[in-house]
Amino acid sequence: ALRPVVETHLKNAADNATDDHVKTYAKYSLLRLLRCGDQERRLEVPCIDEINAVIEYKPYSINITLVNSTAINMDVDAWTTIADVGKAVSHRVQIDNPIPFALFESNEDDLERVLDEEDRVMDIIAYWDRDIASRKTRNYMPDFRFVYKLRLYYDINENDTSAVELAYYQAVFDVNDSRYPCTEEDAVNLAAFEAQEKFGDYDGTDVFGDDVGAYLPAKFYDPDNVDEIKAKIYDTYQQLSGYDSFACKTNYLDYVKAWKFYGSAYFYAEPITNKILGKEFPKEVVLGVNAKGVLIIDPQNLDLLHELPYSEIVTWGYSARNFVFVVGNLVRSRKMFFETEEGLEMNSLIYAYINKLMEVEKLKA
Repeated sequence: ALRPVVETHLKNAADNATDDHVKTYAKYSLLRLLRCGDQERRLEVPCIDEINAVIEYKPYSINITLVNSTAINMDVDAWTTIADVGKAVSHRVQIDNPIPFALFESNEDDLERVLDEEDRVMDIIAYWDRDIASRKTRNYMPDFRFVYKLRLYYDINENDTSAVELAYYQAVFDVNDSRYPCTEEDAVNLAAFEAQEKFGDYDGTDVFGDDVGAYLPAKFYDPDNVDEIKAKIYDTYQQLSGYDSFACKTNYLDYVKAWKFYGSAYFYAEPITNKILGKEFPKEVVLGVNAKGVLIIDPQNLDLLHELPYSEIVTWGYSARNFVFVVGNLVRSRKMFFETEEGLEMNSLIYAYINKLMEVEKLKA
């Protein structure tokens, strides 16, 4: 009821105020008043830094981290959404098809969650501030950050070079961070591709120096046998002479795409019954959702316990605490129940991947 009165007052001040400061502030306030009607109410109380930015009628500056460890700085305000930022980042890094990418919240423990496109950036930041302030101990203060990375592991057109490069750097990080199980041979071959991409043709120089551990999953790096693993990598590295940087990236991606675990988003779950489809499962499992299907994984040793390709999933559903798969075919099917609080994101990923598979099949027809 007060909006028309306030709007009239601000318009009058913007047009007729003799003080330039008052006129500027009135225009600034009028713009924000008009935008208030375009979006839902705020979920969080604005943080102090946002309030100070408004007092000075300036935007708030944030950093978006990319998976190649570079950062993009951009200005936001109270109305900027996650979708707005994602669109701006994809434009800045010149990605042709931004659909597979998303903005994540992450911290130094690599705990991350995908952010809802409709959320406001400043609400996320205010939540971080509130979360930190609510901690009774100061021994641990989480370092929250925005990360722009792949969420949906679709095949990327090689002409979309910026997207290919981001997918490559993410694959390198995930491999060397031991997110995918692999053999020593795999690790050696991939380290060789990474070296060729970064350093060019092998000339006999010890390009790794003391940093070879950064190019390998932890289990394949033994400080007492560094020379041995280096020799294996260099033996493969010299065979890649002539590969340019982009060829190394695409070959690296082709290599890891063949893995069943590639692109998996992991979710902890508890089978509601420990015997499903005639198999005994541990009390806790990890469900890996990727472009090919759903993997049921033993969290203790990363053994693959069962695989559900999308062709075998008749339907699925979820609630706040449970997820169910109906597997088999339309004639004979069985249900698999899991207890998990991650159903919303699991459902979103499975829905996106199955829709993509249906689009591809439709194009083939």
